[in-house]
Amino acid sequence: MWKRKSYLINNKKRKFNYPHKFFLIFLIIVFVSAGYMVFRSRVFAIKNFDLQKEDANCVEDSYIKEKSGILGRNLLLFNGEKDSKDLKKQFICIKNVNFSKIIPNKIRINIIGRKSAMQLISVNNWEASASSLIENISTPSASLIGDFYIVDDEGVVFSKESTLGDNPKVYFFKKGFLIGVQLQDESLKKAQIIINQLRNNGIEVKSMTIYNNLFIVDSLPRVIFSLDGNVDVQIASLQLILQKAKINGDNLAFIDLRFDKPIVKFVPKKN
Repeated sequence: MWKRKSYLINNKKRKFNYPHKFFLIFLIIVFVSAGYMVFRSRVFAIKNFDLQKEDANCVEDSYIKEKSGILGRNLLLFNGEKDSKDLKKQFICIKNVNFSKIIPNKIRINIIGRKSAMQLISVNNWEASASSLIENISTPSASLIGDFYIVDDEGVVFSKESTLGDNPKVYFFKKGFLIGVQLQDESLKKAQIIINQLRNNGIEVKSMTIYNNLFIVDSLPRVIFSLDGNVDVQIASLQLILQKAKINGDNLAFIDLRFDKPIVKFVPKKN
């Protein structure tokens, strides 16, 4: 008797649950259909954009509006990863692209351009020897200068210029560089590290020359690095020399870091 009663109760529960299951399935279908209609609705189609540019004047507003393919797409489904890659490919000067969605149909595009860290100047030939360059750096004559390239802090060559700018200039014996490609030359990679370190130590850097394995900085003091040696060790030596000179109140004229014991020359003190 107990078993029969229990069976009847369970059977009633099953019959009672069937309507709820159909109702749940119905709700799921309704929500999925509504969601599909919302996503497909033209209400969320991107109709305009707010373009913000930082050091990215090379980017044409008309390109974003007419050729990028952003307008008309569904804002809710918009990802932007592929669009960012396409913009960087189209405009080499772009370093980063950020997208912000503004409901219901607007998008904000923030484009950050590459900032110039140094200017590479190719030199077709040298008029001076290594010893004369160390003692007295002089700008190569116009007839020997080739092309001008702009490099950012990531070592990417992103522009080719025809005139000298205000950025640190590195004279380098090389025929040319590929635009949009990161520097692969080890000498130039080390040069960029050195430039950053010199700036951090308060040394104004305007003109430098790479000659064979030498990196000659035309500054006050003039600094000579060996690109064949350990750059980090040379920078550490430079920092110690600068700190000691500051404590002693000495004015430095020349620092040669190519040797285990750097050569240091001081500006003569006035009596």
